[in-house]
Amino acid sequence: MHNFMLIYAQLGGFMERHLYRRTIGETKKGEAIHAWYSWYLDPVTKKQVRKSCGTSKNPVFSKRDAKMIIERLVEKDRKYLAMRAEIESVTIGRMADSMFADGSTYLKRRQDDGYVKDAETLKEIRGI
Repeated sequence: MHNFMLIYAQLGGFMERHLYRRTIGETKKGEAIHAWYSWYLDPVTKKQVRKSCGTSKNPVFSKRDAKMIIERLVEKDRKYLAMRAEIESVTIGRMADSMFADGSTYLKRRQDDGYVKDAETLKEIRGI
């Protein structure tokens, strides 16, 4: 959780979403049909991400509905940032510990291929 708070502090908060309208078609009378979309800056990739507030078959036409959708996304943003912080905090040491743990699939595969033949080889691999 520590890394999550660090990323949160670096970002100055959660992903701030911005609403905008976009023309998605025309009526038979030639009037424009507008739907609501949002955009935000991804804190990890630093790229602008644009999303529809609805779906292609069910677009959002009112600003009030679009704002309600954005408000519900705040919790999802919180979970997303926590997940990204956890992924980025994985170190080579933590990966190696899980690879060389007793009964790991990696060690089983190495034993099946004949690379790990006895306990001494296993001790050398683990650095014991």
